[in-house]
Amino acid sequence: MANSRLCSIHECGKKHYGRGFCRAHWERWKSHDDPLAGRIANFAAKSWIDTALAAETDECLIWPYATNRGGYGVVRYEGRTFIVSELVCIKSHGPDETGELDAAHSCNTRLCGNKRHLSWKTRTDNMADAVEAETWRHGEQINGTILREDDVRRIRSMLGTLMHKEIAAMYGVTRETITAISVRRSWAWLD
Repeated sequence: MANSRLCSIHECGKKHYGRGFCRAHWERWKSHDDPLAGRIANFAAKSWIDTALAAETDECLIWPYATNRGGYGVVRYEGRTFIVSELVCIKSHGPDETGELDAAHSCNTRLCGNKRHLSWKTRTDNMADAVEAETWRHGEQINGTILREDDVRRIRSMLGTLMHKEIAAMYGVTRETITAISVRRSWAWLD
């Protein structure tokens, strides 16, 4: 019986996928031209967290490792994946007992892990802070937005007099967009 091929990376031991690598190393090679790129040792991330928790500074402590699609730092810690700011908030201010609070940044820097810059806030308060600091892009600030604030105000004034599909045709958007505006699922912040 033939031996199955293994990944060529020293001590990997996983089954061969392509180009001499396992699937994970092949993906890294494909993305970074290096089968070892894109990973950090977990001890480095844990060490950064421990250092941030011990730091007594007012400067931002910027997370240098992995981020999620929203631009927030992420870390695997004690068997779970956390957003770095939430983990630091839990470790420094205690857990959110309600499960309904956000780890809010007073510095408005998503990658900051300074415990002095983090606190638990309601989603409403956190979003209000983001709007005030102009770090939350919404409405006309989003690239590719078809509608403008004046358009949305006019659409709201037409609701009840025209059908959603008729209003949608006037503005070149979908009926679902008009429905979302009418029930304030989108543009809710606009009066």
